[in-house]
Amino acid sequence: MLMPRNRSGDIVKGGGPLIKTMMAYNFIEGNVGQDGLPRYTIPQALLSWMGVNITTVGRHDAMAKAYYSWKDIENIQRRLLKLITDPSLRGQPSRRMELIQQYQELMLNKSLEARDISDALRKMDKLFNEAKASRD
Repeated sequence: MLMPRNRSGDIVKGGGPLIKTMMAYNFIEGNVGQDGLPRYTIPQALLSWMGVNITTVGRHDAMAKAYYSWKDIENIQRRLLKLITDPSLRGQPSRRMELIQQYQELMLNKSLEARDISDALRKMDKLFNEAKASRD
């Protein structure tokens, strides 16, 4: 079995190979993504019949990933503040400090990842703006 029979691999339903191929050949509408580019190209659709799924990442997808990575950091910070005021850890200062330290390390790692994503997005914007300016 090359393809799983689930949402992404079903032949007919949920974006399976048949749907991807029909969209790529413009038999079905809806092949335009949020960034205005085609969601499925003909080679991608044909490869999906063999179980190889390739996903293109556009500017909108990268911006959403950057946004949600920063939201994840805000959620970690919110949980840290809740931990600081947690009454169940009142008699255990060493345990509380250990958990605070773990949360801070997690926030640092997540913020470094989010910064890398944001930097990549800025570089992508700069690259596309330079290409656009050279065409004009």
